[in-house]
This record gives sequence, C-alpha cells and structure tokens, in this order.
Amino acid sequence: PEAMSATGAVAVPDKMDDTSRKMLFWACFLALIATAFGFIVRALLMDTWAAQFGLTEVQKGEIFGAGLWPFAISIILFSLIIDRIGYGTAMVFAFVCHVVSAVMTITATGYQSLYWAMFIVALANGTVEAVINPVVATLFSREKTKWLNILHAGWPGGLVLGGILAISMGDTDWRLKVGLLLIPTVLYGLMMLGKKFPVQERVAAGVSYRDMLREFGVIGALIVNFFIFSEIG
Repeated sequence: PEAMSATGAVAVPDKMDDTSRKMLFWACFLALIATAFGFIVRALLMDTWAAQFGLTEVQKGEIFGAGLWPFAISIILFSLIIDRIGYGTAMVFAFVCHVVSAVMTITATGYQSLYWAMFIVALANGTVEAVINPVVATLFSREKTKWLNILHAGWPGGLVLGGILAISMGDTDWRLKVGLLLIPTVLYGLMMLGKKFPVQERVAAGVSYRDMLREFGVIGALIVNFFIFSEIG
C-alpha cells in the first residue's frame, strides 16, 4: 500500500500512478493560469473602473499595488508552514480566495471593494506559487527541470490567453470579463478535489523544520520581516 501522511498525503511520490501524477500536475498548471488571468484581466479593466468609479491616479496605483505586495507575503509565509498545514489545505485557501475575489470584483461599488478584491487575489496567487512549485518538484523528482519549465509556461500562456479573451469580448459588460477568472479557477478546483498531495521532500527526507529555517538565516528573516511590516504598517 502507498505510504500515507497523517493528513492523507502520499508520502512516497514514486508510488503514485502516472494518471494521478499527471492530473495533479495539470491542476497546478491551471492554478497558475488562473493567477495570470486575474492579473491581465484586472489590468485591462483598470481604466474602465477609473471612469466608472471616478478613481484618481493614486487610487489606481494603490489598487494595482494591492494586487502585488500581498503575493510576496503569502508566498513567504505559506512556504514556511506549508508542510505543516498540507498542500491540500493551502490550495483550498487559494481556491476560496480566487472565488471570493472574483465575486467581490464583479459586485464592486468603488475603490474600497476593488482594493480588497485585489488584496485577496494576491494572497491566493502567492499561495498557489507556494504550493505548485514544491508539489511539481516532488511529483517529478527525477525530472524537475523539465516539468517545472512546463509548469511555468502557464504564466505567460495565461497572460496571452486571458488578454485575448478579454479583448475579444469588446464592449461586453466588464463584469462578464471578470467572470473569465472563474473558468480556470473552477477547473483547477475540480481537478484537485479529492486528490492526495505528495509530502514535501524535506519531510520525506527527515530534515527538521529547524534545519530548514537555518537555511533561511537570521539576516534573511530580518530583511523579510522588515519589508512585510513596512507594507502592512
């Protein structure tokens, strides 16, 4: 039988059948496409929102910023605790945030709602990045470079596809364009439903959490904390 972790994750990825491995990979690929869709569609709609809600240039910049800096925070924080909460739990968080952000954007009434919709989607995007990289590296431990390169083609591919779809919709109500974000989101959510994620290689190798943090270093931790608290504060 397959070795299992306490959270139901597959402890030995080599014992996963090829179909399950590929299905989980393409789910990760679609999750990355969802992050790209969110970025490009919102960028294309910023001037439309500015006209409809009377946004100033400063507010436009703040909304753009809210879609970026939380990404860095979530990818760092989730990377530190991902093996404790499990990849599956983290992806549930990302999926919920993607859906909530899309709904908040569609129902937005002005600056505040757009700002927080951007903030939430950035948290989702950072969480996706914190999960999909180690998952794919673990699934294909003997061909990491090949599969990670394929995985990250999802970002530029998603930007191009999302941009083309949004532009091709012409003068269609912008809310329908935002709805495009839900397509890859629902797909990756369904594909990951019930799937068992591999245990992180560090855990499988028996390397302690403390040893992992030593690699990060005190100086690195201080720098990261400074920037995190600077943004939040």
